[in-house]
Amino acid sequence: MRSWRIFLGVATAGALLLLGLQLPPPAPVGFDFWFGFAGSILLAAFAGFIGWQGAGSRRARLLCLVLLATVFATALAPWNFWRGGETLQLAAWALAATIGPLAPLFFAYYADTFGTPTPLRRRFAIAQYVLAIPSVLVALAPIAARLSHAIPLRIALEAAVTNPALDLQFLVALATGILAIRASHGDDRQRILWATIASAPYIVAAAFTGWPGVPDEFGNVALLLWPIGLAYAALRGKLPDVAFAVNRAAVFTVVSAIVLVLFVTFEWFLAEWVKPIGHDADLVLSLGFALVLGISTRLIHHRVDHAIDRIIFRKRNADLAALRSFAAEAPFITDRQVLIARTVAAIRAHTDASSAAVVPDGGPEANDPAMVALRARRVPVEPGPLESALGGELALPMSAGATFLGALVCGQKAEGGAYAPDEIAALTAIAGGVAEALLILRGSGQYVALLERIAAAQERILEALRAPR
Repeated sequence: MRSWRIFLGVATAGALLLLGLQLPPPAPVGFDFWFGFAGSILLAAFAGFIGWQGAGSRRARLLCLVLLATVFATALAPWNFWRGGETLQLAAWALAATIGPLAPLFFAYYADTFGTPTPLRRRFAIAQYVLAIPSVLVALAPIAARLSHAIPLRIALEAAVTNPALDLQFLVALATGILAIRASHGDDRQRILWATIASAPYIVAAAFTGWPGVPDEFGNVALLLWPIGLAYAALRGKLPDVAFAVNRAAVFTVVSAIVLVLFVTFEWFLAEWVKPIGHDADLVLSLGFALVLGISTRLIHHRVDHAIDRIIFRKRNADLAALRSFAAEAPFITDRQVLIARTVAAIRAHTDASSAAVVPDGGPEANDPAMVALRARRVPVEPGPLESALGGELALPMSAGATFLGALVCGQKAEGGAYAPDEIAALTAIAGGVAEALLILRGSGQYVALLERIAAAQERILEALRAPR
């Protein structure tokens, strides 16, 4: 993984350096140049971010390479080398023509990692690889014609930019993503859906920009949105969920709208009913309203936040409520196997955990680093950094009072994200409830064993008394 990080970091630095060599531009330059330049910087920055954060994931590396190939192909456009002569411009375009087809190729390869293969998907994959060859040849043909002095430089570069094979390659890549959406399920479906939706505007713009009626601004806007969507698709689970951002934005918007409506309504009331009475009454009411509104803003924010939270995070809140409910019920389960089975089922159903296990204290795991840490600290720990054999993403202590009974181990989430603090709190409550149930079951077993020993002793005494003397 470290070697990939170094490679992607060096490639990103090279792309940024290549973009930096284009400054300062020859005067005058228009808005389109600066917009495209900013978009290329954004692509390179997001490529580096995806490559660095997701270097351990093949899919993240592929999306990073998609962006880097686009940046290099854009930065190597011949009209960006105004300081150089014709040879430098032709050499730059030859590199751009070779690197450009790699972007849709990497995206198609990324899409092929999702879902189950089908004959139709295989055909599109083969078409993507086959189209890469004419994409390069069509771009290089005018350059070859210029080198043989058959056409002027300007005509050669304009002909090289017009590449229908590359446009078709981009459209086939988009179709590959759509087929991957249909073949995927769960979190994989969400990832490829985000990547395809984010790529669609740019791919369509790349294929149809320059056609009559298609404005260049469409491609510029698509260029800015593209890396953001790919970053979310690559690092989904490692980044804050988009629902949290929507939640905060919705709360801010609704609170602002309520305050604005109240303010406008009050101003209308003053203008229509109070101002005719006098300036003093207007001033007193304005000060009073400002004071009341300032005090009420906190209450309004709390009520709106609660209402929107119930709407946006309805399933999440329902899952947390189910976990807390099971934590309260667990101590009253009287069968050990039923207790463990229901615990595992509740965690997997309401936390999206890939696995869950109840590991009792003692046996080969007694001196495991994670078990020792849980026994000593009685707080949740991550087994991975401790090099524990328990596995999983999170281990929680099962303790009742001063008695430590084992660990509740939860596997990685299906989406690859971390457990939220409120989820950890609910899981800790479940671990405590399971520990209480196990302690009760252990005490019940010891009590039954004691009664059996007492009964056996009584039987032996009675037999001794009945024996003839």
